[in-house]
Amino acid sequence: MESKVDVAIIGAGIAGTSIAYALADRGAKTAIFDKRSFGAGNSGKSSGLVRHFYSTELAMKMTKLARETWSNFASKIGEPLAFYRNRMVVLPREEMRDGIEKVAVYMKKNRLKCSFLTRSSLRKALPGSVLDDVSFGFLDAEAGYVSDPLLAVTTLGRVAQRLGAHYHPFTKVTGIDVADGRVRGVITDKGRVEANCVVNAAGSGARELGKVIGIDLPISSERQQIVVVKPTKKMSATYPTVIDYIKNIYVRPEISGSVIIGSGERGVPANPDNFNEGAENGSVELLMRLGAERFQFLKHARILRAYAGLYDVTPDDYPIIGELESVKGFVNACGFSHGFKLGPAVGKVVSELILDRDYQSIDLTPLKFERFERHELIKPFLGKSGGGTG
Repeated sequence: MESKVDVAIIGAGIAGTSIAYALADRGAKTAIFDKRSFGAGNSGKSSGLVRHFYSTELAMKMTKLARETWSNFASKIGEPLAFYRNRMVVLPREEMRDGIEKVAVYMKKNRLKCSFLTRSSLRKALPGSVLDDVSFGFLDAEAGYVSDPLLAVTTLGRVAQRLGAHYHPFTKVTGIDVADGRVRGVITDKGRVEANCVVNAAGSGARELGKVIGIDLPISSERQQIVVVKPTKKMSATYPTVIDYIKNIYVRPEISGSVIIGSGERGVPANPDNFNEGAENGSVELLMRLGAERFQFLKHARILRAYAGLYDVTPDDYPIIGELESVKGFVNACGFSHGFKLGPAVGKVVSELILDRDYQSIDLTPLKFERFERHELIKPFLGKSGGGTG
């Protein structure tokens, strides 16, 4: 194990590998530590949605910046990755109309293509759907999905290594060396590594890592069930992703012709070190029923697999990003409830903060940990959790 690096990153999910790649690409000596391996936590179980339909302008800017990488992965990263621009259709409740009109204003301001859809337009966009309870829809015309999120994480990690980053899987960080209010290094179960900066990208373990230096990050874990089914009619890989606020589900195609169904409800509180990562019959049955109510081709669908992952949730449902004011050199990049799609943007912007000492692409100052102490929480257009799921 190397004795000294510029930046020690704790966590090898989408945030950690994206930051490692961005830092290594700029020549910083970087090390990634994870108690398991690339994408073994929440990132590898993501549905891979890449959308711009969010209820704050800040999130829209982040997803737009990230999508530039996802849709041009081979040219930007140097490795192939399948990204499908299939669009996304939102089926809102009627009382959400005013909020979605605000979303549309800010999407257009940021040159993100979107439009409202009549029920007639919805039927054309979503063949095989049942829309009797839907009064209008909303189209995120540039949305898409990464077909293999785990491959995305491992590819970013592998390219970061090629650029010089060190990777330490199955290595547990047991302490953070802090002196005179500044990070000095990390202590692992395999030894100490000196570092001027430590990035907390530990996903569901981020809160425990914060406690090591005496801060309590307000992050909790919620279990979310996902089921993958084989529909009665093969679904095109470019069929639109659907976020359904009426049924509280989301649905997206897979390149194999199967369909992912996930929940739009708040998850069940869970212990990240001990939760059911498989199927819970009640949850799976509910998703199957709701999917069949919305889409005719899901009425007699066959279950292929079911699994569960965790959302890392903060009080305002937005991530914690930025350097701690109380401990210089300790940078948070955690608390992502829907963080996969943001990965490349987080990597770029956090690398700017570390190397340039300021944000260059997008100012993420509002996402600092201290916002909770100052009661300056993020306020979305659609209310808490109003930006959709996936």
